[in-house]
Parts: sequence; structure tokens; C-alpha cells
Amino acid sequence: MAKFNETTKKIIRIEEMDINLMTIEEFRALPESKDWHNQDVELFDSLIILPADIYHFSVLFYFIKLLIAKIFRLEKPPIYSIAGLHDSGYRLMDFVACKGHKPICRLSGWGSDVLEFDGIGGFGYNWSKKGGVPKTIPSKGGKIDCLRTSGLLRLFKSPKWKLKAGEALSRFEIFAIEAKKDEKQQKSNSQKNL
Repeated sequence: MAKFNETTKKIIRIEEMDINLMTIEEFRALPESKDWHNQDVELFDSLIILPADIYHFSVLFYFIKLLIAKIFRLEKPPIYSIAGLHDSGYRLMDFVACKGHKPICRLSGWGSDVLEFDGIGGFGYNWSKKGGVPKTIPSKGGKIDCLRTSGLLRLFKSPKWKLKAGEALSRFEIFAIEAKKDEKQQKSNSQKNL
């Protein structure tokens, strides 16, 4: 099982972890991607949806501010003043990239309230660089299951597809990349480097 230091709330050995045995606290302690472009994250097999915590004190404080606003006829406080909520009022999410049953890293840094499959519009990866909006879009259906210990949801594709993380913005994008195309591209890149 994963080595988790209760005092520092940090993961000790990520390579020993199994997503089916991890707790929510262990997922939250995973390292983040190095930049918001997620260029340092390799292709992965599945994505775990990690909802932000809503702190009870923050909710209580919001309702106190709301009550004061009603009594003194002040402007209603924004819902996102509750820690863990986006300005849309929906809960923030982070996402964990996984290969097999091993976590890689967290991807969005708690800034996203929407997950966009195959990008905004569903046109696929780099669609704007391929001559504009495609006339047809190949079917890339996915599956969702629920992890045994944490109860978190995991999105995954068939082995034919790998997932690629988009930029960590208010809307987080993931893209399905055909596994065979990626393998050919990696071989081509490694041959160029020789």
C-alpha cells in the first residue's frame, strides 16, 4: 500500500501505490503537474475525479454573512466565498492521471469546475491546427467506475486510446489519443534523437 506520512500529509513512495487501495487524503497529497500546461505529463490510461473539500467553517461563515446582508439589506455575498467552490457555484475538482493502477500526478490544481471530454466542443486534440472544425468526429466513448477504497470516480477508455491532459484552466480538457499513433510518434522522435 502507499506510504503516506500523516504528519506532513505527503506521499513517500508513489511507485508503490495502487489507486484501488488509496484514500482520498492520499490522492490529495499526490504531487501536482509542474506547470498549468501539463506538458510534463505523459499520456495516461485513466483519470480520477477528485472533488475539493468544502470546509464546514467556510459554509457557516458564508451563512453568517448572508444573514447580515439580509438584516442590513446589503449585497448578497458570492457563493464562491465558500472555500472549495468555483465562482459558478459548483464544486472545484482536481484530476489524477493514472497508468494502469498507478497514479502519476494531480493535474488541475483545484481550479476547474468542468471537465471537457476531447476539448471544448469535443473536436479532439489540436483540431484548430488541422484546418478548422472537423466535418466528422470519430466516436471515442469512455467508461466510468468507482474506486474500491476512496469511492472516487475513474474515467477510462479502451486500450485503443490513451488520454492527454489539456491546460489547467476553469474548464479542464482531456483528449483521447489513439495509442498506435502515439507509439509511432514516440518511435519517430526517438530515431530523430539518435
